[in-house]
Amino acid sequence: MRMARACAAMGSPLYGALLERAAEQYRAGGPVARVLDENADRSRLGLRLMAALHYLALSGDEALAGHYPSTGGDGDAAAIWEIAGDRFVRDAKTIDALMERPLQTNEPARAMPLMAGYCWLAARCGLPLRVFEIGASAGLNLRWDAFAYDGGDWRYGGSSPLVLHNLIASGAPAHLSAVPTVAERRGCDLHPLDATSAVDRMELLSFVWPDQAGRVARLRAALEVAARLPVEVDRADLLDWIPRRAAPVDGTLTVVTESVLIEHFSLDARDALTAAVHAQAAKATAGAPFAWLRMEPSEGAYATEVFAWPDVPGGVRIATSDGHAQNIVWSGA
Repeated sequence: MRMARACAAMGSPLYGALLERAAEQYRAGGPVARVLDENADRSRLGLRLMAALHYLALSGDEALAGHYPSTGGDGDAAAIWEIAGDRFVRDAKTIDALMERPLQTNEPARAMPLMAGYCWLAARCGLPLRVFEIGASAGLNLRWDAFAYDGGDWRYGGSSPLVLHNLIASGAPAHLSAVPTVAERRGCDLHPLDATSAVDRMELLSFVWPDQAGRVARLRAALEVAARLPVEVDRADLLDWIPRRAAPVDGTLTVVTESVLIEHFSLDARDALTAAVHAQAAKATAGAPFAWLRMEPSEGAYATEVFAWPDVPGGVRIATSDGHAQNIVWSGA
């Protein structure tokens, strides 16, 4: 029930209602009980269950699709749950396989504060960028320079299928006159998805809450961009991948980037990430600088910050926002 209330509070009344029904049916020993009990050791079980049903709707289950807003349906939670009870029995193997998937939240709106970080770096050093994203999922935010940005009283970027209209609380990003050049871009993830694959595109969509029309539209537009700009995302552990890929190179600025990643890490894993990044930063020179651009939790919000070596190792804050990069407060850095 706590998850149901949280989903409703975070802008998904549909998931709030569905999770309430799941809790009620679980207590009554209904079909969902088997699904939840057999997957009880998995994280964020309620969201996995919701994503599994959403995937069925997206993949052609016409009965479910008729009620999911993301597939043109009416958003009737009661009707969805009535059908779901049958699917938990009829499609048990499929549901169990879907429950095994790691949650993927590749939110392209996060590209807006990250874009401002890249502009800060370009304005500061003027070198081509080599961009390496850790925890990249399908690498959508590696295509940040192929998106367009509309902040109300400012614009950035050219024509694009995806125009980001993030909510701005105050301020504006600095250095919008900078034009960063991306010489190389690549990502890594333990469970990477291919944004050019129809199956993986549907998997990404299944993790978006279906009654959040803006997020669904953003993701679909970002996937259209991805089809035009292929990017490699390696299946790799970041601790092995960073030293192999992200060492500084003369004549370029090497950037390791991440967004909303460390909240899934233990304290030891966070320390290991910091050590891996600092090991590469120690190799930086004036001719081969290195930067760490990150959007991570800080003091009840999410802070986008950039650290640059050898000259700004203490970092600078670009903006604060919520986890979906809305309600942005620009720092004017």
